[in-house]
Amino acid sequence: MSYNISRFVVKEIDNFRIPIHALFNDNMDEDLLPENISTGTGRMTLEYGDCTEIRGVVDESGEVLEVDSISCYGEFSGTLWDEVLEPALTESKGTLRAIIVWECGEEVNEIGVFNGIITYKDLLA
Repeated sequence: MSYNISRFVVKEIDNFRIPIHALFNDNMDEDLLPENISTGTGRMTLEYGDCTEIRGVVDESGEVLEVDSISCYGEFSGTLWDEVLEPALTESKGTLRAIIVWECGEEVNEIGVFNGIITYKDLLA
């Protein structure tokens, strides 16, 4: 997608887990790495720019983030979606459903993610 995301609304998040290495690793371009990583009391927050954030609890292995909040919109969000989040979702377990409104409103998608399988539904069709 060449546009940024203007609105990202989570409709359902259930037992949703993403391997931490899928969200950032040494093989990623520097521009795609989180600008801020906060940890404490078993929690982790990854901030990519002003409006893209993933929060959750780090599991006992220290390798998986049990996601309880995700947002992605604003400047650079289209690139982050294409290059970081969408590939990371293919490695996820659990369920995520969200509505994505792309910049200029030309596309509105409902995405469903279930155990790494991503489906898109065009809500304007």
